[in-house]
Amino acid sequence: MASIFTKPVGSKQVWTETEKLALELEMAYKTSYPSYYKDLIYSNGNLCCVEIWNSTQTTRLFTKTLSYDVSGNLTEIEIVRASDSGTLIKRLFYEIDGDLDYITVSAGILDGTDWTTGLTAYADSRFGAWNPDDKHSDFVLYNNEKSLRNRIGSNWRSARSKISKNSGKWYWETKITNAPTNYQMAGTGKSTVPITNYQGADANGYGYSGYNGYKFNSASSSPYGNSFTLNDIVGVALDLDNGKIWFSKNDQWQASGDPVAGTNEAFSGLSGEYYPMHSAFSAEQRSTSYFYADELNYSPPSGYTAIGGFSKGLANDDNTSTQWASTSAGWPHWWAVELDDALKIVRINLYQDTNDYASTVLIQGSNNSTDGSDGDWNTIYTATGLGGGSSEEITFTNINSYLWYRLLANSGNDARYWIINEIEMYITYA
Repeated sequence: MASIFTKPVGSKQVWTETEKLALELEMAYKTSYPSYYKDLIYSNGNLCCVEIWNSTQTTRLFTKTLSYDVSGNLTEIEIVRASDSGTLIKRLFYEIDGDLDYITVSAGILDGTDWTTGLTAYADSRFGAWNPDDKHSDFVLYNNEKSLRNRIGSNWRSARSKISKNSGKWYWETKITNAPTNYQMAGTGKSTVPITNYQGADANGYGYSGYNGYKFNSASSSPYGNSFTLNDIVGVALDLDNGKIWFSKNDQWQASGDPVAGTNEAFSGLSGEYYPMHSAFSAEQRSTSYFYADELNYSPPSGYTAIGGFSKGLANDDNTSTQWASTSAGWPHWWAVELDDALKIVRINLYQDTNDYASTVLIQGSNNSTDGSDGDWNTIYTATGLGGGSSEEITFTNINSYLWYRLLANSGNDARYWIINEIEMYITYA
């Protein structure tokens, strides 16, 4: 089976659906599952998500998300290995005519700290909105585990986040992305709230219903706000210093609530440790949640903070305030990444911190390293005269393909740490 990677860059050809799926299927075969189940999800007629499951549909192996521009052109393919807690394998970008433009990786190893398998240990990063081990089995997670899909209807089921708080003032959002009915509920709950029901059915859970705008706690409901449906965004303001919670619809706080003033709350008396939760009843209901500051659709109320903080650990999220940083002082430092296939990198765009930057970087490749520090490394290019505070393009000749690439920083400014804000790796097949 031919891989989509065999298509040369600059061929100016439109990708077919078969080519878009080719890499997925190859990866499924590589996992030693000769038989597998493929679930295709469409939006507006475009294939938007491919899920590869084992033959018994008990284990999700890979998820590939396809993104399109307003004209329906493929712009991005994101491939996630589900078995590694949602580790992003590759993100492929396309020009508007469908040609492969460049590849970036959202993980790596910096001075021995492994962001590939350790993303969830670094402020949960962007991978960890919902906990794959703390959700109803009928829920499918996709889109880096930020999105929920209810596969089967006629019963309530819930999902719980990896993030929890027992003090402070926090904010997050959930957008309804598919609503055959309005039976979805946003809210919060403790770890003891059953995932086999909606969170408001328990004394330790609080919910806001899309069906009638009612609020729920202890299986008791009362009128509260407006109903919500497709494309509506529900905001949650959780004040655990004062034990109160508010809900908004499209940035309008319901029932004259004011989280800043602390008045007209939906519920009070909350105490202990709470997690974001979401519940759904009908088949094919879907939602996407935003826990991180750089993803929010609206600003948190004054004094409140995005419950996930920033998407720390990411150095290709188009946000130069998020970064990878070395944990120790003193040169040299190194950053390495293992690709899923041996590829030929010919250009790197590097954005370093204004103060903590390397002035000289060796670009190296290896095909036998196991962790970025061992193995045989070939120096492809030495970049000198680098600075910080802006993106710099490093172009070089590379005649070989490597599984591993490493940036070895031997010297830098007076600051003894190395901080990478953004990095992009460009490939060629010439």
